Amino acid sequence: MSQRPDRSSQTSFELPDPPVHFDILDATHIKITVPANSGWKAPLHWHTDDSVACNRITALKDQLVVTSKGPPGKGSGSEAFGPGSSHTFTPGDHHNFRPLNEDKECVAVLEAGASQSALMRNVCGATLDADLYPTLASTPYWIQLLYIMLGFSPRARNYMVAKLLWVQIQMMRSTHDFYVEYGCINAPYLWWLAHPWHWDGREPRWTYEIMWWSYYPIAMLVQGLCYWMGRLVLGMKAEYEEYMPREGSGGCVVSKGVPEKMG
Repeated sequence: MSQRPDRSSQTSFELPDPPVHFDILDATHIKITVPANSGWKAPLHWHTDDSVACNRITALKDQLVVTSKGPPGKGSGSEAFGPGSSHTFTPGDHHNFRPLNEDKECVAVLEAGASQSALMRNVCGATLDADLYPTLASTPYWIQLLYIMLGFSPRARNYMVAKLLWVQIQMMRSTHDFYVEYGCINAPYLWWLAHPWHWDGREPRWTYEIMWWSYYPIAMLVQGLCYWMGRLVLGMKAEYEEYMPREGSGGCVVSKGVPEKMG
């Protein structure tokens, strides 16, 4: 049986699909390098605790696009900016970010609560070690057996590993106040179905408020189910000692390479 590798001293993580490189600069700063033609972008997400939320992102190389969605009446929009410029996130808004130019390398530094650095460490570690999970000593025997039985089909094994990793990542997100849009109650559309004679497109504002606020319970439900499935059925954890820096491990580099603009 294999064990998870010790990544407590690791501060640099390169993920393959899609290609992206993360450097944990310190407890609150993460450097993100997106290679040309990577296709990577941050998931559309939000935080409920401002103390652990994304605060600001600064472009270091090429241009970034930040998309934000607010509650009804506040509006949504995108902002593009280049090296040396920053975007400050509005608490409670849903947001993501990506390179503006897909054919150019993009580098940025994200400033966020320490919980997001811990999340990044665990997500990167779990992603890099995903192929090990079916053979870990802590993995339930039925999963190990299923993995062995699928040995005739590498594609089936890869599918199994990918789905297990998805559950693992949702479990980690749930623990670190990182909520992703999985869907919502499309109340404006339902209202239109109930009032087909209204063709002016002026659904009541309360329908949009229902749609906005429904994102949260749906995200809580999905990530909560993944958390308990991972913990009780799949033998997973939301945070691993092997991925977290320990005293003397060198896993947390203080203020390394943080740009002056972020002061």
